[in-house]
Parts: sequence; C-alpha cells; structure tokens
Amino acid sequence: MIYSIMVMSSVTYALKAQGILAREGIGTRLEKLNKSQTLKGCGYGLRVDKSKLPEAAAIMKREKIRIIEII
Repeated sequence: MIYSIMVMSSVTYALKAQGILAREGIGTRLEKLNKSQTLKGCGYGLRVDKSKLPEAAAIMKREKIRIIEII
C-alpha cells in the first residue's frame, strides 16, 4: 500500500480525526513522528492510503481539524 501521513498538532487531534475517518469508512494508523520526519518538529500523524487522501483531507476541513502538513 502506498500511503501518506497527515500530520496533526497533537495526539488528541490525531485520535479525534482517526475516529471521524473510521466512521466515514477510511482506515488509518496513528504514528508518533520525530523531528526528522516533519518540517514543524515532533508531532503525531495518521497514515492513510494515498488514494483516500483527498477524501480524508476534505473531511478534516469540514470537521475543522487542522492538518499541519502531509508527508
């Protein structure tokens, strides 16, 4: 599977986003990211299938959950 990671500002937002995406039928995996993986330093991210990324990002925007970056 080819995937992307949506970086969130905290584990709280990542877990909230994970629950929302699960209800929408999009599977994710929570990942702790280190400084070398992100532009903004440490954070948490959700691994999502790259083909589902546009839909997942639109859902996050609708739910007002900020995505720091996508890697």
